[in-house]
Amino acid sequence: MLKLDLPAAERFAEGHPDAFWDGWTLIIFKQDKRGEYNRRGLRRNGQWGIASRVEPDVQGRYRFRA
Repeated sequence: MLKLDLPAAERFAEGHPDAFWDGWTLIIFKQDKRGEYNRRGLRRNGQWGIASRVEPDVQGRYRFRA
């Protein structure tokens, strides 16, 4: 499990083409054709996938499994 503060999360997002921001929420997109029927499904760049939303905790840390 990764625990990142905001600057580290920003570096993570810059280094991963499938990570992007939605406000303060870090979105990690994984291309998967099953995303069309999944409740976490998202269409990005013409492809279906599943999005993991990572929100900061009360201490401002982003915790997720990489």
